[in-house]
Amino acid sequence: KNEMMEITSNPQGGVLQGASVLDYPVEKDKPDEVIELLSASNSDYSVIRSWVRADGDRPAPGNDAIFSVPETDYVLGNRDSLSVPLTWTDESGVRVVKVFRFERGRYGIHLEQTVTNGSQSPWVGDQVTQALRRSKDQDRSMFDVDSYSFHGPQVYDGKKAKKPDQDDLEDGPFTVTTTDGWYASLQHHFLSAIVPTNDATNIIQIRIANGRTVASVIDSKRTIPAGATEVFERTLFIGPKLQKQLEAAHDKLALTVDYGW
Repeated sequence: KNEMMEITSNPQGGVLQGASVLDYPVEKDKPDEVIELLSASNSDYSVIRSWVRADGDRPAPGNDAIFSVPETDYVLGNRDSLSVPLTWTDESGVRVVKVFRFERGRYGIHLEQTVTNGSQSPWVGDQVTQALRRSKDQDRSMFDVDSYSFHGPQVYDGKKAKKPDQDDLEDGPFTVTTTDGWYASLQHHFLSAIVPTNDATNIIQIRIANGRTVASVIDSKRTIPAGATEVFERTLFIGPKLQKQLEAAHDKLALTVDYGW
């Protein structure tokens, strides 16, 4: 938790399954009822999960492994940054430390997954960051201006931004390959986004499965020799569409500022 948002993570997979934006109430006369951008509730399901996966039978935690966490509550307090570590270790010597780093005054979250290969053979694998959200049709009303704003996925492929149509996603997945792109799930004045932080090739795929929009951002494979360490990184953005903050996460993330008119 920092002064701007409160995040809930599950040690099983290190899933981000709750995110409240503390300065933004749902209604002005209900200041204690704030906007939630992530939720594990079936009625408004929206989570972000991340994991590293390995080729063949090499060890990796997958998306539902149990991580150890030193503490149950983390608060920024008077510090400028706050790191929340989650650790998984295999008996072969492969160790994965997932760290979420929060900064004062920022809605961006830096994600690092450090793989230490303490085994006797090379480790080959990649990282997957995935946003899942309940897929539903929008109800529009001439009496509610906000109902005409766009709620759904948006992808930037390095050249242009696109909002895949839900009907098209029902027919099959939408996929782009990019070295400078991002994925965002839009919710009127707010969004949650996954932004690769390196120049490696990433695959962004969006599909509909079991009534949910599933967006996966998949990094390039890397080989980690025995005894070596490699760090996989991402930027997550969970918050309001504030232009300077969006541009701090990616210089084109402000393309999400579109209210559907």
